[in-house]
Amino acid sequence: MRPIYEQESDRTNEYKVASLYCKKGYTFEMTPKFFGFDVAYLENGIIKAIAEIKCRSHEYGKFPTFFISSEKLNKLHSIHTSTGLPTLIIVKWGCGTVGHVMIPLEVTLTIGGRTDRNDAKDIEMLVNIPISKFTLKKQ
Repeated sequence: MRPIYEQESDRTNEYKVASLYCKKGYTFEMTPKFFGFDVAYLENGIIKAIAEIKCRSHEYGKFPTFFISSEKLNKLHSIHTSTGLPTLIIVKWGCGTVGHVMIPLEVTLTIGGRTDRNDAKDIEMLVNIPISKFTLKKQ
């Protein structure tokens, strides 16, 4: 069984980012770990959109692409395809910049991942999304 790297502080940061995208008249609920996505946006108790939230420590623009596990994107794409719900990937970079992309989207695939945790399962197929594809949120 793999270690769980997500900390309570990660969930707190994701909650703060999720609140930035909650439209007037909507509510949002954070989902449990391993649910497939991080947040559901609801209107009168009905899910109207879902999102995966990532908080990165580096500044926006340090790298030309944002990457996410292809397995994660496949889950999000599957939910979008089967439900038609608007599906977002929302990213907050270390400098405070926040942006999102909508699924479906064009991507490139690579193999890579984190090497700082000495976890061989951190190396996997990655989806690379150009940061130029992100719509930045005015704060």
